[in-house]
Amino acid sequence: MRAWLSRLGWRKRTLEKSCRALIVHNLFAGGYFFWITEALPKLWAVRERWGELELFLPSHTPLTKVMAESVSCLPLKSVRWFPEDRNIAVDSLVLPQNSAFKANFDPRLLVPIRAFYTEQVVKRQPVQAFRRVYIARDGASYRQLANEEQVQALILERGFEIVRLEQLSFLEQVQLMVETQLLVGPHGAGFSNMVFMPEGGGVLEFQLRTEERTAEDIEDGYLLNKSFCRLASCMGLGYAVLTCDGAGDESSVKGRDLRVDVDKLALAIDAVEADIR
Repeated sequence: MRAWLSRLGWRKRTLEKSCRALIVHNLFAGGYFFWITEALPKLWAVRERWGELELFLPSHTPLTKVMAESVSCLPLKSVRWFPEDRNIAVDSLVLPQNSAFKANFDPRLLVPIRAFYTEQVVKRQPVQAFRRVYIARDGASYRQLANEEQVQALILERGFEIVRLEQLSFLEQVQLMVETQLLVGPHGAGFSNMVFMPEGGGVLEFQLRTEERTAEDIEDGYLLNKSFCRLASCMGLGYAVLTCDGAGDESSVKGRDLRVDVDKLALAIDAVEADIR
């Protein structure tokens, strides 16, 4: 609380007013995972009031373009952007609560979100998912694959296309996922896009093996990160995890590079394929 009050102190004193304000972002909303799986569901929780609400969003995050594109097609009264150094006074505020637990996904919100954005990008019905997509992180600053070339060679041999999601707009990512049957790659925020995959598809995620993790990595009693496993279950998708050796000297699990056993990868792809047929 003291830190929050301190921030208010150094911001400009100029205040703005709005009749009915809506805020769905939080401290983590600058991350793609949290925007897709937390902020959008909170927005959908009050969808019956969109026509009367002005959505306020921060203009100072790396995700500003994604936020803008994802809300531009919603029938909100308006969308307003505020800078980091500005306080805003409002007559009334709607502030949907955060989930009590991380990765606590509600299909009553996420399934309608999938249906809505599918309608935005699909020109014909029904959609037949056919794509096999590998999410590459070779352009990321951390959690890369030490043997990326070897993995990509196998991936291409198995009929996958290699994508770098950071090069796509929000709706381009939605379009890609709507047509995706099988999604594969190392743990990362790009897997949040499985929200837009049709029910019945499959997901294969690479994670650091438990033997190289410590008690500091435990989340909800698990050494492996369960976020995307839970998200896949929520969206009606098959899920499997391929545990990998660590690579490099990065001590943080969240930032450590991985080395994928390509023989095990081939078997894992076979297993996920069999599950979704």
